[in-house]
Parts: sequence; structure tokens; C-alpha cells
Amino acid sequence: MNQPTLTYSIELPKDVEQILEVDFWVYTHLTAQLLQPVTEAVKFTSPVSVFIEKGTVEAEVNLFNIKAVAPCIVHIKPGDVVQLHRVSEDFDASFLVMSIKVRDLLLLSLHDAGASPAARLDPVVNVPAALVPAFCNFYASLEKLNADEDHPYRLQAFHHAILAFYFYTAHECYDYRTGEVPRPAHFRRNPLVDRFLVLVQKSFKEERQIEFYASQLGVTPKHLSRILKQTTGFTAADWIKNYILLEAKVMLKSSTLTMGQISTQLNFPSQSFFAKFFKNATGLTPKQYRNTPI
Repeated sequence: MNQPTLTYSIELPKDVEQILEVDFWVYTHLTAQLLQPVTEAVKFTSPVSVFIEKGTVEAEVNLFNIKAVAPCIVHIKPGDVVQLHRVSEDFDASFLVMSIKVRDLLLLSLHDAGASPAARLDPVVNVPAALVPAFCNFYASLEKLNADEDHPYRLQAFHHAILAFYFYTAHECYDYRTGEVPRPAHFRRNPLVDRFLVLVQKSFKEERQIEFYASQLGVTPKHLSRILKQTTGFTAADWIKNYILLEAKVMLKSSTLTMGQISTQLNFPSQSFFAKFFKNATGLTPKQYRNTPI
């Protein structure tokens, strides 16, 4: 079965998919002009770290609203779906993409050293103003290393550069214990809600019933529904439906999959069931949505 082929609205290397299987890619000075054409939700297949030096961006990450105000770092995990809403005109950022293999090696090294970056939980991490020059220099050095494809120890240099920068400088941004770096308010959620959302993101294609999620979380469906409604304003059914709808929109806009292939991947009993679900939710048929100009 064909897999979705994501489209990009910024200029990436033609072989970016092959690069990201075993490597990394860096882009500095990502501006508002480059991001503003991106009006549809985008599903990321690789880990991404964005250092926002200037400006503000408002977006949804997996259906949660975030507002990232410079200076800060935004971390996006594989599988995250991002919908941009507003990018300020003065926006200036550096963009680091790495393969899952490289990301896992870095996390293993951090874990072995006893470090636990808060970015595993929070997509937005504040950066103290005093550290901004160091972050700018760091991303610029990675961009030079990225361009030096003939370097015999390019990946090793990247790996150790990340670790050195984290332990010498960036760790200050992730240590909430000091009280100097506040945890982003928009992600102070109930632990049960966090676990539910992680589980939904993993299982929504196969599991539609709240009873499944309640059982996995060790609570009753009634209790889970009440906590979700109180904390997020949405029921469990709403979250499941919204994840399905968001995934469908990404597939329709960013892939060449047929309607039948999409309905199969989303576990609908037939293409007609999928079309009815989509039209009830959006007012458009899947074909109409796909053909609507961005």
C-alpha cells in the first residue's frame, strides 16, 4: 500500500527523505514569508527542533493550541500534526531536522548521563535572553556542518556537538527545578489526560470506543469522560473524532492516496462510510476538500 507523501512549502533538498533516514538537516533564518503559505495541517515524520530567535507563532500541535514567543525552542515529535494559525512578520527561526535513529542515539546518551530534557513532554521551551547568542551560534555551526558532506566524521561531530551544547548551555532551559524557567502554562494538564492523548494518538485508527481507552488507563469510561470534559472542554468521543478528521485532512492534502486507500488506512468499513463521516464533520466531500485551493 502506498504511504502518504508529504509536501513541503519551504525549499528542501530534493533528497530530503533519503537524508533523514540516517542523517540530519539544518536551515537557519526561517522567516514568516516562508511559513505563511503553509495553511494546511502538516504531519511530521521526523523529529524537529525549531529555535525561535524573534517573533511569535500561534499554532495547534495535535489539536492543542500553543503560542510560542521568542526566544524559545519548539520541539515536534514524529507523528505530531501541526496547524499554523499566525506567524508574526518579524519571525526568525532556525530549523533542525534529524532522523529518528540519530534522535534515539541522542536520547540514549542523555539518559545514560542522567539527563531528562523536559522537551519530551513540553513542545515549547523558553530560552533565557542571555543564552540567545549561544543558540544562534550553535545553529549556525550545525548548518556549516550540515553543508560539509565530505567531513569524514560528520555524524559523530553532530552527535557530540548536540550533547556538548546541551550539557554546557541548553540544560538551563530544561531544568524547571530551579524555578528560573517556568513550565509553559498551556501544558499544565491532568496526567490522566496526557496519558489518554498519547494513547489516542497511537491507537485512534484502530480503536474508536472510549471503553478501550478507559480499560487501558485503569479507570471507568464515566470517570475518563468527566475528567476530559473538565480539563479540555472536549469529550473522549470528540478527541477520537478530531484525530481521525485531522489525519484525513493531512492525507487528502499532503498525499496522493486514493479515497479508498485513505478510508482503509483510517479503518472505515468502506469508502462511502468515510465520505459520510468527512462531509458531516466539514460540510465538504473528501474530493471537494482535496480540490479546494490552499
